[in-house]
Amino acid sequence: MNNAPEHKRFVVDTKNLPPLFPTHRHSAMFWENLGRTIATFGFLEEVLGKAIFVFSATTQYPER
Repeated sequence: MNNAPEHKRFVVDTKNLPPLFPTHRHSAMFWENLGRTIATFGFLEEVLGKAIFVFSATTQYPER
């Protein structure tokens, strides 16, 4: 008795995909702006993480 789950496999017919799939529905300007937006939020997340660390981990607390 085999209790292993059955793996479903699919084949993608790449010959019938539109050119530049999956980014074919938007302009290059859209993708550039989306990438810049994501990078900006990543930078903001890093800066906020460092600021939270500075304010919380470097605060001296009394021993009592």
